[in-house]
Amino acid sequence: MGLGHGRVRRRPDGGRKKRALIFWFLWCRVTAVLDTKYKTPNKASNADISQVATYAQAKDSQQAILIYPLPLAQPLNVHLHGLQIRSLSFPVSGNLDEAGQHFLTNLLSNFSPYC
Repeated sequence: MGLGHGRVRRRPDGGRKKRALIFWFLWCRVTAVLDTKYKTPNKASNADISQVATYAQAKDSQQAILIYPLPLAQPLNVHLHGLQIRSLSFPVSGNLDEAGQHFLTNLLSNFSPYC
């Protein structure tokens, strides 16, 4: 099991823009594409959904997950053309160990260990 991730890119103004994209390698293939967001909307935007779906299709993944710092008022869990797109939260305030355990439980609840 391993993780890969995007890289930090420089913006034209000299600042840094982190590509918050993780490819989750589990067992023998890219199992899911995880895209972290730092905003706290009520629901996932069409642009965010389209972006993570494109990444997942490019990696031939059947799972795409948008991760927000707070639970969405309207959680996302849709199936589009054989791709499941859902939202999860990872609160960064409070106890990070508890938040991490809760996040991993929710993340791994939908995965099968078979290739």
